[in-house]
Amino acid sequence: MLTSEVFSTILLIMTFEEESIKFLKDHIDNSFPHIMSGQVMESLDWLEQPEYRAFAYMCDHDEKPSNLICLFPPFIPSGTK
Repeated sequence: MLTSEVFSTILLIMTFEEESIKFLKDHIDNSFPHIMSGQVMESLDWLEQPEYRAFAYMCDHDEKPSNLICLFPPFIPSGTK
């Protein structure tokens, strides 16, 4: 049987990929809702130096090209300084 402390610890342990997906989802939902409601992410890429940072090329809902690029804040994985 899992205690609440063990369960909480298990929830805190995420892989790099899981953590980065959660990071992106949180920013899409909370930091950029005004952009994401009127635009669609055409593609998403990562800058890896000097820090992990995602950026997305946006397009209109009807897939018309847009010159909008969404630059996410730096992603700092847990366990790093």
